[in-house]
Amino acid sequence: MNGLSNSLCRASIGMGAAVWMLASAAALAQAPAHAVTQIAPSGVSAQQAAKDTVLPTLDLKQSSIRVTFKRLKVPITGVFKKFSGELVFDPERPAAGHVRIEVEVESISLRYAKLSHEIQGVDWLDTEQFPEARFVSSAIVTAGDGKYSVAGKLTLHGKTLNVVVPISYTQAGHTQVFDGVLPIRRQQFGVGPKSLQVADNVVIAVHLVSLPRP
Repeated sequence: MNGLSNSLCRASIGMGAAVWMLASAAALAQAPAHAVTQIAPSGVSAQQAAKDTVLPTLDLKQSSIRVTFKRLKVPITGVFKKFSGELVFDPERPAAGHVRIEVEVESISLRYAKLSHEIQGVDWLDTEQFPEARFVSSAIVTAGDGKYSVAGKLTLHGKTLNVVVPISYTQAGHTQVFDGVLPIRRQQFGVGPKSLQVADNVVIAVHLVSLPRP
Protein backbone atom coordinates (compact mmCIF):
# COMPACT_ATOMS: atom_id res chain seq x y z
CA MET A 1 0.00 0.00 0.00
CA ASN A 2 2.79 2.40 0.86
CA GLY A 3 4.39 1.77 -2.55
CA LEU A 4 1.05 2.37 -4.28
CA SER A 5 0.46 5.58 -2.30
CA ASN A 6 3.90 6.88 -3.18
CA SER A 7 3.29 6.12 -6.88
CA LEU A 8 -0.07 7.91 -6.81
CA CYS A 9 1.50 10.87 -5.02
CA ARG A 10 4.28 11.16 -7.61
CA ALA A 11 1.74 10.87 -10.43
CA SER A 12 -0.37 13.64 -8.87
CA ILE A 13 2.66 15.91 -8.54
CA GLY A 14 3.66 15.20 -12.15
CA MET A 15 0.18 16.06 -13.44
CA GLY A 16 0.14 19.23 -11.39
CA ALA A 17 3.47 20.33 -12.86
CA ALA A 18 2.24 19.63 -16.38
CA VAL A 19 -0.93 21.67 -15.80
CA TRP A 20 1.14 24.57 -14.42
CA MET A 21 3.50 24.51 -17.44
CA LEU A 22 0.57 24.53 -19.88
CA ALA A 23 -1.08 27.41 -18.04
CA SER A 24 2.19 29.39 -18.08
CA ALA A 25 2.67 28.80 -21.80
CA ALA A 26 -0.88 29.98 -22.51
CA ALA A 27 -0.32 33.14 -20.44
CA LEU A 28 2.91 33.91 -22.30
CA ALA A 29 1.21 33.39 -25.65
CA GLN A 30 -1.43 35.95 -24.69
CA ALA A 31 1.08 38.53 -23.38
CA PRO A 32 1.54 41.63 -25.60
CA ALA A 33 4.72 41.80 -27.74
CA HIS A 34 5.92 44.99 -26.08
CA ALA A 35 6.24 43.15 -22.79
CA VAL A 36 9.70 42.00 -23.90
CA THR A 37 12.36 44.28 -22.37
CA GLN A 38 15.67 45.12 -24.05
CA ILE A 39 18.68 45.09 -21.77
CA ALA A 40 21.16 47.92 -22.20
CA PRO A 41 24.81 46.94 -22.70
CA SER A 42 26.99 46.84 -19.61
CA GLY A 43 27.93 50.32 -18.45
CA VAL A 44 25.24 52.05 -20.60
CA SER A 45 22.02 53.37 -19.12
CA ALA A 46 18.69 52.35 -20.63
CA GLN A 47 18.01 56.00 -21.52
CA GLN A 48 21.36 56.32 -23.33
CA ALA A 49 20.86 53.01 -25.15
CA ALA A 50 17.46 54.18 -26.39
CA LYS A 51 18.98 57.48 -27.51
CA ASP A 52 21.80 55.77 -29.40
CA THR A 53 19.38 53.59 -31.37
CA VAL A 54 17.84 56.71 -32.96
CA LEU A 55 20.51 57.53 -35.54
CA PRO A 56 20.25 60.69 -37.63
CA THR A 57 19.74 60.22 -41.34
CA LEU A 58 20.79 62.60 -44.10
CA ASP A 59 17.97 64.73 -45.51
CA LEU A 60 18.91 64.69 -49.19
CA LYS A 61 16.23 67.20 -50.21
CA GLN A 62 17.64 69.87 -47.91
CA SER A 63 21.34 68.99 -48.23
CA SER A 64 23.68 70.09 -51.01
CA ILE A 65 27.24 69.64 -52.23
CA ARG A 66 28.78 72.28 -54.50
CA VAL A 67 32.14 72.86 -56.12
CA THR A 68 33.49 76.20 -57.29
CA PHE A 69 36.49 76.81 -59.53
CA LYS A 70 37.67 79.59 -61.80
CA ARG A 71 37.83 79.47 -65.57
CA LEU A 72 39.40 82.50 -67.21
CA LYS A 73 39.30 84.03 -63.71
CA VAL A 74 35.50 83.76 -63.63
CA PRO A 75 34.02 81.67 -60.77
CA ILE A 76 31.94 78.71 -61.92
CA THR A 77 29.86 76.65 -59.51
CA GLY A 78 28.68 73.10 -60.06
CA VAL A 79 26.11 71.17 -58.04
CA PHE A 80 26.11 67.42 -57.47
CA LYS A 81 22.55 66.21 -57.94
CA LYS A 82 23.06 62.68 -56.60
CA PHE A 83 24.76 61.72 -53.36
CA SER A 84 24.07 59.64 -50.30
CA GLY A 85 25.57 58.93 -46.92
CA GLU A 86 25.25 58.73 -43.18
CA LEU A 87 25.80 61.38 -40.55
CA VAL A 88 25.80 60.48 -36.85
CA PHE A 89 26.55 63.28 -34.41
CA ASP A 90 25.90 64.21 -30.79
CA PRO A 91 27.33 67.62 -29.73
CA GLU A 92 27.80 66.22 -26.23
CA ARG A 93 29.94 63.39 -27.61
CA PRO A 94 31.48 64.63 -30.89
CA ALA A 95 34.27 62.05 -30.83
CA ALA A 96 31.66 59.29 -31.12
CA GLY A 97 30.21 60.74 -34.33
CA HIS A 98 31.05 59.82 -37.90
CA VAL A 99 30.33 60.99 -41.44
CA ARG A 100 30.24 59.02 -44.67
CA ILE A 101 29.32 60.65 -47.98
CA GLU A 102 29.27 59.09 -51.46
CA VAL A 103 28.83 61.31 -54.51
CA GLU A 104 27.88 60.26 -58.03
CA VAL A 105 30.40 62.40 -59.89
CA GLU A 106 28.50 62.19 -63.18
CA SER A 107 25.60 64.03 -61.53
CA ILE A 108 27.53 67.31 -61.54
CA SER A 109 25.55 70.13 -63.14
CA LEU A 110 27.11 73.43 -64.19
CA ARG A 111 25.68 76.57 -65.69
CA TYR A 112 25.99 75.28 -69.23
CA ALA A 113 25.23 71.74 -70.39
CA LYS A 114 28.24 71.78 -72.73
CA LEU A 115 30.55 72.64 -69.84
CA SER A 116 28.99 69.90 -67.67
CA HIS A 117 29.65 67.36 -70.41
CA GLU A 118 33.21 68.60 -70.86
CA ILE A 119 34.12 68.36 -67.18
CA GLN A 120 32.72 64.82 -67.01
CA GLY A 121 35.05 63.75 -69.82
CA VAL A 122 38.27 61.76 -69.72
CA ASP A 123 40.49 64.88 -69.60
CA TRP A 124 38.93 66.06 -66.35
CA LEU A 125 36.76 64.05 -63.93
CA ASP A 126 36.63 60.98 -66.18
CA THR A 127 33.34 59.88 -64.63
CA GLU A 128 33.19 56.67 -66.64
CA GLN A 129 36.35 55.33 -64.98
CA PHE A 130 35.87 57.11 -61.64
CA PRO A 131 32.11 57.28 -61.07
CA GLU A 132 32.19 57.92 -57.33
CA ALA A 133 33.80 60.34 -54.92
CA ARG A 134 33.78 59.52 -51.22
CA PHE A 135 34.50 61.09 -47.86
CA VAL A 136 34.79 58.99 -44.69
CA SER A 137 35.56 60.66 -41.38
CA SER A 138 38.15 59.35 -38.95
CA ALA A 139 37.83 61.91 -36.13
CA ILE A 140 35.63 64.82 -35.06
CA VAL A 141 37.03 67.33 -32.57
CA THR A 142 35.57 70.46 -31.02
CA ALA A 143 36.91 73.81 -32.23
CA GLY A 144 34.70 75.93 -29.93
CA ASP A 145 31.59 78.06 -30.39
CA GLY A 146 29.67 75.58 -32.53
CA LYS A 147 32.68 74.80 -34.70
CA TYR A 148 34.18 71.37 -35.30
CA SER A 149 37.06 69.91 -37.28
CA VAL A 150 36.22 66.73 -39.17
CA ALA A 151 39.28 64.74 -40.24
CA GLY A 152 38.95 61.98 -42.78
CA LYS A 153 39.84 60.57 -46.16
CA LEU A 154 38.63 62.10 -49.41
CA THR A 155 38.67 59.86 -52.47
CA LEU A 156 38.39 61.59 -55.84
CA HIS A 157 39.44 60.48 -59.31
CA GLY A 158 40.77 57.25 -57.83
CA LYS A 159 43.11 58.97 -55.39
CA THR A 160 42.65 59.17 -51.60
CA LEU A 161 44.11 61.97 -49.47
CA ASN A 162 43.75 62.95 -45.81
CA VAL A 163 41.79 66.17 -45.34
CA VAL A 164 40.33 68.22 -42.49
CA VAL A 165 36.97 69.89 -43.03
CA PRO A 166 36.05 72.81 -40.73
CA ILE A 167 32.35 72.52 -39.91
CA SER A 168 29.85 74.87 -38.27
CA TYR A 169 26.97 73.20 -36.46
CA THR A 170 23.49 74.43 -35.55
CA GLN A 171 20.45 72.64 -34.21
CA ALA A 172 16.76 73.54 -34.26
CA GLY A 173 14.63 70.97 -32.50
CA HIS A 174 15.62 67.57 -33.88
CA THR A 175 17.11 69.05 -37.06
CA GLN A 176 20.90 69.25 -37.27
CA VAL A 177 22.61 71.47 -39.85
CA PHE A 178 26.27 71.23 -40.84
CA ASP A 179 28.06 73.70 -43.12
CA GLY A 180 31.64 73.28 -44.24
CA VAL A 181 34.08 74.52 -46.86
CA LEU A 182 37.05 72.47 -48.04
CA PRO A 183 39.62 74.01 -50.41
CA ILE A 184 41.54 71.45 -52.48
CA ARG A 185 43.92 71.47 -55.42
CA ARG A 186 42.47 69.45 -58.27
CA GLN A 187 45.87 68.34 -59.58
CA GLN A 188 46.65 66.69 -56.24
CA PHE A 189 43.89 64.28 -57.19
CA GLY A 190 45.00 64.03 -60.80
CA VAL A 191 41.99 65.95 -62.12
CA GLY A 192 42.76 67.74 -65.38
CA PRO A 193 46.03 69.03 -66.80
CA LYS A 194 47.88 72.18 -65.92
CA SER A 195 45.99 75.00 -67.50
CA LEU A 196 46.19 78.76 -67.77
CA GLN A 197 42.44 78.85 -68.30
CA VAL A 198 41.26 76.64 -65.41
CA ALA A 199 42.59 77.31 -61.90
CA ASP A 200 44.06 74.52 -59.81
CA ASN A 201 42.19 75.66 -56.71
CA VAL A 202 38.73 74.18 -56.14
CA VAL A 203 36.39 74.85 -53.22
CA ILE A 204 33.98 72.17 -52.05
CA ALA A 205 31.04 73.52 -50.03
CA VAL A 206 28.77 71.15 -48.13
CA HIS A 207 25.43 71.88 -46.53
CA LEU A 208 24.19 68.79 -44.71
CA VAL A 209 20.87 68.50 -42.92
CA SER A 210 20.08 65.47 -40.80
CA LEU A 211 16.85 64.37 -39.16
CA PRO A 212 16.42 61.58 -36.59
CA ARG A 213 15.02 58.34 -37.90
CA PRO A 214 11.44 57.62 -36.77
